[in-house]
Amino acid sequence: MPANADMPILIVDDTKFSAAVILKCLSEGDYDNVRHVDNAEDALSLLERYPIPIVIADWQMPKVDGLALTRKIRHLDEKLNRYTYILMLTAKDGEDHLALAFNEGIDDFVNKSAMKQQLLPRLFAASRITAKQKLEQNRKHALSKENSRLERQNHQLKSRLTIDGLTGFDNINSAEKKLTSHIEYTQSRGGACCLIVIKILLKGHGLNHLPTTILQEIIQGVGLRLKASVRPLDELARVSPFEFAIITQFPDTDETRAFAFKRIYSQLTQKAFKTNMGYQQIDIGLSIVTSTAEEVVTAEQMLSKAKNLIDSCSDSKNIQLYAFNTEKEQVR
Repeated sequence: MPANADMPILIVDDTKFSAAVILKCLSEGDYDNVRHVDNAEDALSLLERYPIPIVIADWQMPKVDGLALTRKIRHLDEKLNRYTYILMLTAKDGEDHLALAFNEGIDDFVNKSAMKQQLLPRLFAASRITAKQKLEQNRKHALSKENSRLERQNHQLKSRLTIDGLTGFDNINSAEKKLTSHIEYTQSRGGACCLIVIKILLKGHGLNHLPTTILQEIIQGVGLRLKASVRPLDELARVSPFEFAIITQFPDTDETRAFAFKRIYSQLTQKAFKTNMGYQQIDIGLSIVTSTAEEVVTAEQMLSKAKNLIDSCSDSKNIQLYAFNTEKEQVR
């Protein structure tokens, strides 16, 4: 008995005598999971509903012959992400016929004149090949499933992280939570909640032409200067690869005027940053968004507004200010 005697096999042959010979050969080989249909349409209907790894098909059949059936099976395999081994029965001889059939996707041939001698050995080989394909498919499925699990786990871990590894500042997750706390404080105590977003812009060729290590040196340098520029109770965060945020609180909205933050602008742009590729001069875009107890604002809204202002900041090199209870203003 073959190792894969229970492997499903489908015979597609419109000739009763030929089908009977095939069935007898398979029975002698102890294959016991065999189905027979006499036309290509029924074969395709069956293959759509059940995965049958081996198909033994006659080349010459009415309406849809063996080659046309092969093309349809290959299309179905692609659609269902599987592979069907096709063993073609033929009375045709000659290299041209064989080349044509292989180009259509046939896996192997059995000549009808030698079917009793050739069918079982070819089928044993087909069984081993499909069994290996099944193992490989199961392995890939298990790897894909494990990869999806790891991606979900990685996403969950990232969502729990609160510190930016390069600067030691809060990351975007922590920044949103702290901004929410500042908004809530403003709602209950008054004053103004202020969010400043700073985007790094490299003069000349732009940031993309620099190696990653040099970019990291610039980012770390910006972080150090920001840390020296803010008040002790201000919150610092890195909210994207080239964007920093400062979250701060003021007792009076008058203190959130844009000119009050010119110091930060100057601190970052007047002096170049020393790196292993020499001194790198940067520009920045700087946007300021404020809210008071008079408005109902979320951290997401404030961050979104600040990030939207960054592009115009970058183009005009102005400091952009937006207060939720007033109009936006620009200060050079």
